[in-house]
Amino acid sequence: MVGNTVSNPSLRFLVLAGQEPEGHRTGQTLLALAANGVDERMRVIGAEGRRPLLRNTTPEEVERFRQQVEVVDMIGTFDVDVIIDKTMEL
Repeated sequence: MVGNTVSNPSLRFLVLAGQEPEGHRTGQTLLALAANGVDERMRVIGAEGRRPLLRNTTPEEVERFRQQVEVVDMIGTFDVDVIIDKTMEL
Protein backbone atom coordinates (compact mmCIF):
# COMPACT_ATOMS: atom_id res chain seq x y z
CA MET A 1 0.00 0.00 0.00
CA VAL A 2 2.82 2.41 0.83
CA GLY A 3 4.50 1.87 -2.55
CA ASN A 4 1.26 2.27 -4.47
CA THR A 5 0.38 5.42 -2.57
CA VAL A 6 3.68 7.19 -3.12
CA SER A 7 3.67 6.24 -6.80
CA ASN A 8 0.69 8.59 -7.21
CA PRO A 9 1.59 12.05 -5.89
CA SER A 10 -2.05 13.13 -6.26
CA LEU A 11 -2.96 11.01 -3.24
CA ARG A 12 -2.78 13.34 -0.26
CA PHE A 13 -5.15 11.83 2.31
CA LEU A 14 -5.87 8.38 3.70
CA VAL A 15 -9.13 8.21 5.62
CA LEU A 16 -9.37 5.36 8.13
CA ALA A 17 -13.00 4.54 8.90
CA GLY A 18 -15.10 1.61 9.99
CA GLN A 19 -14.23 -1.16 12.39
CA GLU A 20 -10.67 -1.66 13.57
CA PRO A 21 -9.72 -5.33 13.02
CA GLU A 22 -8.84 -7.01 16.32
CA GLY A 23 -5.32 -8.30 16.67
CA HIS A 24 -3.74 -6.75 13.61
CA ARG A 25 -4.89 -3.21 14.44
CA THR A 26 -4.27 -2.05 10.88
CA GLY A 27 -5.74 1.40 11.43
CA GLN A 28 -3.65 2.05 14.52
CA THR A 29 -0.61 0.74 12.66
CA LEU A 30 -1.17 3.19 9.81
CA LEU A 31 -1.55 6.04 12.31
CA ALA A 32 1.70 4.96 14.00
CA LEU A 33 3.44 4.71 10.63
CA ALA A 34 2.44 8.26 9.74
CA ALA A 35 3.44 9.61 13.15
CA ASN A 36 6.59 7.61 13.88
CA GLY A 37 7.90 5.82 10.80
CA VAL A 38 9.81 2.54 11.02
CA ASP A 39 12.89 1.26 12.81
CA GLU A 40 15.92 -0.36 11.18
CA ARG A 41 14.05 -3.70 10.90
CA MET A 42 11.12 -1.98 9.11
CA ARG A 43 8.89 -2.43 12.17
CA VAL A 44 6.34 0.34 12.55
CA ILE A 45 7.34 2.30 15.64
CA GLY A 46 4.53 2.44 18.20
CA ALA A 47 2.29 -0.04 16.38
CA GLU A 48 0.21 -2.31 18.58
CA GLY A 49 -0.65 -4.93 15.96
CA ARG A 50 0.59 -8.50 15.89
CA ARG A 51 3.21 -8.13 13.16
CA PRO A 52 3.64 -4.50 12.20
CA LEU A 53 6.46 -5.19 9.75
CA LEU A 54 6.66 -3.67 6.30
CA ARG A 55 8.01 -6.04 3.70
CA ASN A 56 8.82 -5.10 0.11
CA THR A 57 8.92 -1.45 1.15
CA THR A 58 12.00 0.75 1.42
CA PRO A 59 12.74 3.30 4.14
CA GLU A 60 12.68 5.96 1.41
CA GLU A 61 9.14 4.97 0.41
CA VAL A 62 8.05 5.14 4.05
CA GLU A 63 9.48 8.63 4.40
CA ARG A 64 7.81 9.77 1.16
CA PHE A 65 4.51 8.32 2.43
CA ARG A 66 4.89 10.22 5.70
CA GLN A 67 5.59 13.48 3.88
CA GLN A 68 2.94 13.07 1.18
CA VAL A 69 -0.07 11.63 2.98
CA GLU A 70 -2.15 12.87 5.88
CA VAL A 71 -3.74 9.93 7.66
CA VAL A 72 -7.18 10.91 8.95
CA ASP A 73 -8.45 8.94 11.95
CA MET A 74 -12.14 8.17 11.64
CA ILE A 75 -11.80 4.65 13.02
CA GLY A 76 -15.12 3.64 14.51
CA THR A 77 -17.11 5.88 12.17
CA PHE A 78 -19.65 3.89 10.18
CA ASP A 79 -21.98 6.65 9.00
CA VAL A 80 -21.33 6.94 5.26
CA ASP A 81 -22.63 10.51 5.14
CA VAL A 82 -20.18 11.60 7.85
CA ILE A 83 -17.32 9.91 6.00
CA ILE A 84 -18.33 11.53 2.69
CA ASP A 85 -18.59 14.94 4.37
CA LYS A 86 -15.08 14.54 5.74
CA THR A 87 -13.64 13.48 2.40
CA MET A 88 -15.30 16.45 0.70
CA GLU A 89 -13.82 18.73 3.36
CA LEU A 90 -10.35 17.31 2.71
